[in-house]
Amino acid sequence: METRQLFELADAALADCVSFGQALVRIPSPSGQEGAVAELVRNRMQALGYDRVWTDEVGNVIGVIRGNRPGKAVLFNCHLDQVGPGGWPYPPHEGVVRDGYLWGRGASDCKGALRLGAL
Repeated sequence: METRQLFELADAALADCVSFGQALVRIPSPSGQEGAVAELVRNRMQALGYDRVWTDEVGNVIGVIRGNRPGKAVLFNCHLDQVGPGGWPYPPHEGVVRDGYLWGRGASDCKGALRLGAL
């Protein structure tokens, strides 16, 4: 696949990626209370047709997409929990988009990586 094609695919997925990111941010997930975010991610992976999706005994959501070619694999690894609300210019769990940025607790760290893995 050429670089141009990758950019076209990314552009086509942008609105969906932002929408899913907002859904993730809108679910508070302090440590020990990640169940609702885990359910959202698991449901998303299933809807996207992952070959296998499961939640382990401690609440980690694991999804596998099997390729059909030999070679290297890609792993997305992130955490579901986020720290409590702090000093934000916007409410921490509303998923506000302003000036091209998604604002909210976990938007650029833990939940940012979740978006990529569940596109």
